[in-house]
Amino acid sequence: MPPRITTSEKKDKSFSKVITIRGIDKLLFEQFVSLTRSWGKNTGEIFSTILSNFLQSGGGSHIYLPALEKRLEGNLFKHLEIIEDLDELFINYEDLSSVPQGVKFYFNNIKKLIFAEDINAQVLQEYVYRIKNCLVQQPRRVKKLVFLSLLQNYPEYSTNGRELKDVTIRNVKEQTWSNFKAFCQMHNSNVGTLLNHILWEIIPEMEITQILFSKLKNSQMNTLLISSQQEVVINKADLLEIAPQHVLFHRIKKLTFQEDISSELFVERVKGIYNCSSVKFPKQFSKLLKLSRVKYYP
Repeated sequence: MPPRITTSEKKDKSFSKVITIRGIDKLLFEQFVSLTRSWGKNTGEIFSTILSNFLQSGGGSHIYLPALEKRLEGNLFKHLEIIEDLDELFINYEDLSSVPQGVKFYFNNIKKLIFAEDINAQVLQEYVYRIKNCLVQQPRRVKKLVFLSLLQNYPEYSTNGRELKDVTIRNVKEQTWSNFKAFCQMHNSNVGTLLNHILWEIIPEMEITQILFSKLKNSQMNTLLISSQQEVVINKADLLEIAPQHVLFHRIKKLTFQEDISSELFVERVKGIYNCSSVKFPKQFSKLLKLSRVKYYP
């Protein structure tokens, strides 16, 4: 489900404009345009929504995302609290359970994040939305795949080896664009550079949104999503212990399924493998099974 565009925004063409931006990452922009087209949406409208969300979040590392908005609408939780840029943080059961109902936490860029042994999987899933770019150990009482589903570790964006170009986007909200340029000026940021960083972070989230709401449909709430990891190794026990849940892998640089996993167990528990750079299967897996499960989106 793509970002929501209100009726007034759809009709308000007089306040939209054509913009040209210098120094945009060619590959990132092509991926962004491809995703918006796959949703059947106007690129300028989606672009405006992303910038608006970025500005509403204060220009921090967290951008309110379509998948999150959908969960908020569904009342799975009402408030997202962001905790970031700390050297060390210790959290026990009381710290989490004492917060108001409907609150979830987003932990970002914490050098050492420690969860106490009294925290189990149910508590972690109830109160933690995401753990991003943090050094954290898996709590003993939390299953491996459940824990990984809460983690995301993005590599830092770099222009090294990337082709930059000037891009033109139509139907961009004029006021939103003016506000974004003012933000860049206030923070002494280059417009193209900041947009590249935003696209770098938002594109994986756009992919996740599309996969969750168009590919998984009714089974999304029973599926663990493991995304944006450097390396993940899965064995038979990992898949057995999550039953009756399923798992989906997305943007894993190196994904390995160990030899003790049968093709039957794999088919039963693994919903899909999307945009993973390298995937290693057990030797006994058929070629057709591998081809059917590894997908590149869009």
